[in-house]
Amino acid sequence: MTTGGTQTINAGGFSLNTTVLGIQNVASGAVANGTIISSGGQQLLASEGSALSAVINSGGSQTVSNGGIALDGRIGSGGVLDVAIGGVVSGAIFNSGSVILAVVGGGIVS
Repeated sequence: MTTGGTQTINAGGFSLNTTVLGIQNVASGAVANGTIISSGGQQLLASEGSALSAVINSGGSQTVSNGGIALDGRIGSGGVLDVAIGGVVSGAIFNSGSVILAVVGGGIVS
């Protein structure tokens, strides 16, 4: 559990069912599974960082960088998804009122 702090998951690392109120950095080669991103929380996926089944609640955000992958997430009303060039989001469920902040040149949301 991260409360207003920063959690960094390094290469080869795995995080399971973490609630993020601060910042969660998912480095290249790391995996975050079942993360709940609450109000004020941010999940940042680096190149080759992966997020599985994340839940982005109102006031929370997920940033998928170039080469980052987010699978089977759920973006709630007021949640923000930011997909950069080369970022991939697949299988996401977007609730009414959710926001895709930016899908720029080559970012993929399917």
